[in-house]
Amino acid sequence: MSGRRTAARAAAVAGAVVAVVAAGVVNAMAPDAMPGADPASSTAEVAETVVPTGTRLVAIGRQAVAVPDHWGDHGAPCGQPVANTVVFPRAPAGSTLCAPGRAADITWVSFGHAPARDLGPRAATRRDRCGGPADLPTSNACVTTFTAPGQPDLTVASTVPGVANGRSRAEVDAVAATHRVLRDHVGIPSPGGLDGPFGGSAARGEPPYLGLLRSYGLDVRVVEVPASSRRTGDVIGVHPVPGTIVPVGSTTTVEVAG
Repeated sequence: MSGRRTAARAAAVAGAVVAVVAAGVVNAMAPDAMPGADPASSTAEVAETVVPTGTRLVAIGRQAVAVPDHWGDHGAPCGQPVANTVVFPRAPAGSTLCAPGRAADITWVSFGHAPARDLGPRAATRRDRCGGPADLPTSNACVTTFTAPGQPDLTVASTVPGVANGRSRAEVDAVAATHRVLRDHVGIPSPGGLDGPFGGSAARGEPPYLGLLRSYGLDVRVVEVPASSRRTGDVIGVHPVPGTIVPVGSTTTVEVAG
C-alpha cells in the first residue's frame, strides 16, 4: 500500500468522523424524527452508535470503535493476526497444533477479557506506542491501547511498513479516532477468562459470567442444554454472540450444561 493511499484513507475516515459529529448535532436538533420515543434518551442512544459510512461498530463491554466493513472477525490463528481483523476474546478451546503466521502490512483491533463486573461508563485513558521488537509484534508496529476502569482493554495495532514515515501510526489513528465509551449500549462480553474456561460452574454458585451480564444491565435467560462433556452449569453458548452490540436492558440467552 502506498503512502499516498494510506494518507487518503486516513483523511477519508477523519472526514467521516466530522460527518458523524455533525449527524449527532442534527439528531439533537430534530428529536421528533424518532416518533414515540423520549427525545433526550433516543438522541443519545442513536448518536453513540453512529459510525462513518463503510464502517461498523465493534465492542466488548462499553469500549467501542469503528472498523471497515470488509474486516473479518477472529482472523488470528494461534493468537497472531494474519489479516485486517477484529479479535474478540474467546473461551479456551483446548490445545491445538498450529503454526502462527507473521503479522505484516495489516491493521487490527483486539479486546482484552472483561473484568468480573461492569463499573459503568468511565473515561478511557489512551496510550500510544510505535516500533521496538521487544514488546510489539514487529519493528514496524504501532499500537494504541484504550483503558477504562471496569472495562476490557481495547487495542488498535498496525504493522504496515513505515514507522519512520508515519504510515503505521496513520493507520492506527484513523481507527482510534472513532473510539467511544458506550452509555446506552454494550458489546456482549465473552465468558472466557472468568473463573475457568466457561465462566465458572453452577456447582460453586451462579457462574460469574451471568453476574457480569447482569452488571451491564442486561436481562439474562438461562437455558439448560444436555452436554455430557461439560460440567453441570458450565456456560457453553451465548446468544447474541459475544461482540454483538445491544441496548442496555436487552435479553441475552445463555446456554449452560444441564
